[in-house]
Amino acid sequence: MYFKKSILTVLFTLISTLCFSQSKLDKLKKILAEDISAKRTEIMVSKLNLNEEEKSKVHELNLKTDKNRKEIFQNSSKFKIPRKLRVENTKYEEELEKILTKEKWKLYGEKKSEIKDEMIVWVDEQEI
Repeated sequence: MYFKKSILTVLFTLISTLCFSQSKLDKLKKILAEDISAKRTEIMVSKLNLNEEEKSKVHELNLKTDKNRKEIFQNSSKFKIPRKLRVENTKYEEELEKILTKEKWKLYGEKKSEIKDEMIVWVDEQEI
């Protein structure tokens, strides 16, 4: 009996997670890459105190990366998306490190989860 209950709990959790993730994915597919990159840049300017030159370069990188991410969301199965996003995120961080000073790169490492959390909240708030 305990074993059946455990399996049902795991299945319910898995199905709930997949449904929740699917709704976020659907929402991300509908938001323009330009809007996502503008918001990401705005948050990064605030958190990292970027100057105008850094802001411009970061926005350009964010736009390029968000367009690539958008393409991944649109053209990949939900099982391949995580692996492809890891590759894209690695490229993004390699380029970002070239743009930022050592101090701001270190600060980015410290603030990365805050930036991600603010983006998640922003996506959730979008009426689509």
